[in-house]
Amino acid sequence: MVVEMDIPGVGVELFGDLLRYLYTGELSVAGEAGSSAALSTLLRLSEQFGVPNPLALDLRRMLEGGHLADASLVWEVPGSGGGVEQEAEFPCHRAVLAARCPFFRGVIQRRTASGSGGSGGDGGATPGGRLRVVLDAGVVPVRHARVLLWALYQDTVDLSMLPCSSGGSLAEEFMELYQVARLLELDSLAQ
Repeated sequence: MVVEMDIPGVGVELFGDLLRYLYTGELSVAGEAGSSAALSTLLRLSEQFGVPNPLALDLRRMLEGGHLADASLVWEVPGSGGGVEQEAEFPCHRAVLAARCPFFRGVIQRRTASGSGGSGGDGGATPGGRLRVVLDAGVVPVRHARVLLWALYQDTVDLSMLPCSSGGSLAEEFMELYQVARLLELDSLAQ
């Protein structure tokens, strides 16, 4: 796709640096962008359009508010009669799941390829068109949901999000969380 731009002082390399800054929050000044004129142009653009929030803050807001969520992680607890006794659903974003976790990337790619990727009307989507990724609560305990999502969105592990368990030691809880992280191929949580 060809994009024509006529912004005085902004060449292709500087424009690329500006996009990199907007997406990552990192300002690299290489080549053309290293000149004082280029830095002046970047400052002028930031004054005119504003400076983006840090990525971690934006991702936190997306996680906590569910804004533009297009997927849901769903935990189903099987009942004694064979049906679902209880369900917990957490809104999230396909792009974050796919970018941060090979397991979820594979699930999303398979569901998209099979046509059950959230177009509504099938068992794989909510009425609003969200992709439902159902996890077995017997394999991935629902009490780990918030820790798991926080690790995906913030690249940190906040163990204070684990609910106080009625049984078992803290070491057992950590080992179970580690096993879940390995199962889901979530290295940032497994470390």
